[in-house]
Amino acid sequence: MGEWHTFTKDLSGSENLSVSATVYGWRTEKIVNWYSPSWGRYLLTAPPENTKFLFVFAHVFCDDGSAKIYGFERDNFVIQIDNKTYASSEDHLHPQFRIRELDEVWDLRHIRTIQPYGYVVTYDIDGNPVAHPIGYITPGKSNGWDGYIVFTVPETTDPRDVRVLADFRKIGGSAWWELDMEDTTKK
Repeated sequence: MGEWHTFTKDLSGSENLSVSATVYGWRTEKIVNWYSPSWGRYLLTAPPENTKFLFVFAHVFCDDGSAKIYGFERDNFVIQIDNKTYASSEDHLHPQFRIRELDEVWDLRHIRTIQPYGYVVTYDIDGNPVAHPIGYITPGKSNGWDGYIVFTVPETTDPRDVRVLADFRKIGGSAWWELDMEDTTKK
């Protein structure tokens, strides 16, 4: 975990496209509290029985001078436990939800608290959160997509058995990371 994978695609006659990606953290939760503006308080959400939430923190950016590229959605990431893969899921936690357990988790550059990967969360005139899909990755490290991707995994999952797989075929590659033993986001 934390290793950078870089992929470069020759655009023939134009600037080359160079994309770098890392998975830099993770956290598991059996129950999460998400904020409901309409109720004015936090509400509990639990995954299905005998499972837990696994939050994986990823960062993807285009190098300066690269062309702008459509982003790599959460669907480009899966996790593998033993020989079974799990796709990300919004079934229980929608991107606009503010999750209390992640309120003190910072993004890779320590600029803001972590947001859902591939989204920017803003607030409407009534104070309700709205998750906007980003769409493109604009060149430059500070413009990268950074955030959490949520998976539902068996409750007995050991982090040593988890691999995060990423599909970057549109620029010529794929990558994988093994999770570190320690959840570095908890104090």
